[in-house]
Amino acid sequence: KIIQTTAIDNDEVLVHLALQSFALESLEVRVMLQDGLSDLLVDPIDIALSDLPVGYYPVDERAKEFKSHAKEGHSYAHHLFIEQHLNYLKPGGFGLMIVPTNLFETEESVSLLEHLQKESFVQAMLAFPKTLFKNQQYSKSLLIFQKKGKGAKQARQVLLGDIPDMKNIDKFRQFTQTFEKWAKELS
Repeated sequence: KIIQTTAIDNDEVLVHLALQSFALESLEVRVMLQDGLSDLLVDPIDIALSDLPVGYYPVDERAKEFKSHAKEGHSYAHHLFIEQHLNYLKPGGFGLMIVPTNLFETEESVSLLEHLQKESFVQAMLAFPKTLFKNQQYSKSLLIFQKKGKGAKQARQVLLGDIPDMKNIDKFRQFTQTFEKWAKELS
């Protein structure tokens, strides 16, 4: 199967670094310099992977086009990016996003969660090991969702929890086995 990969960023330096990195790895990746929340020139995708930027999106007029936009003031960029990725997924496609661990704990997250539940199946939310973050306020998690449609189904059990520290080999091995079993049941 041919895999087509596209990377999008609005930072010229990061795009240049990505191009150099992909060249060193001999990877064929289409790289686009543009605002990831604008109308993208890409076909619907099977998988969306992103380490989402956290903070406010300054283009309020564009943000208003998203269901998860803030009712007042600037919208959270990471909320808009989750919705944008969902918009570009094929039915049954997966989104794997690195998100703030407290993503669904804010007042602004209500509209995001409603939209996610309407358009996708939230399959997992796994917190990265706390040892990776100096300040727990900035801890991150892996959010996995699947766009509703052809072949999509809700996991029998939504995978929630913490990814153990890799230094604890036994717990990490146990987590890996649990994750693999869960993923097999989902596919």
